[in-house]
Amino acid sequence: MALELEALLDGLSSVASIPLIPYNGDQIDFDGHAKNITYLMKNNYLSDNRPRVISIAGTSLIHHVC
Repeated sequence: MALELEALLDGLSSVASIPLIPYNGDQIDFDGHAKNITYLMKNNYLSDNRPRVISIAGTSLIHHVC
């Protein structure tokens, strides 16, 4: 998805939220992770209607989770 320069600069005037992946013992708590993402999506606003960027992980972390 390509962004126009103005949209890109507007998007960078935001806050990035990267939720931690919760564990239950030595296993990833996928239900807990889903709850965290749901909370962030429902409370996804900042002052002046600025968007918030939610990132779940980089490709390395996604690889390890899968």
